Amino acid sequence: MRPIRISLFALALAFIFSAVATDANAQETSDYDNLLVALDNSSAHVSDLQASEGLVAENVRVVRTSELALEEADATALNATLEANSEQITELQEAIGANEAVVGALEASEASAADVIAVHVAEDGSATVYVRDA
Repeated sequence: MRPIRISLFALALAFIFSAVATDANAQETSDYDNLLVALDNSSAHVSDLQASEGLVAENVRVVRTSELALEEADATALNATLEANSEQITELQEAIGANEAVVGALEASEASAADVIAVHVAEDGSATVYVRDA
């Protein structure tokens, strides 16, 4: 009976660790997909950021492109998207510079408005700011 309990325990641990790894990979994929969506809707997110009231630095999440663990094809697609949206990114960076909460979150993450490539303002008023660092 004891070997069965040990085997069931080992199986349960394996399941838990695989679920944790899957959640981490899902978050990376989700951040990359959300980055592309934010880049495609940059003008709308600039308006959302400018209209956001009550945003505090604690509700701003800074995501670095180096944290996304991009495959080569994804990195190539990202670079092409950044190039195609360069004017909107410049407009976004100017809007970021006028938002104290985002500037505070960027400074806490050792980044600046010039590093920002996209932002997503969620319905709950929180924001995710994507910075290019690699």
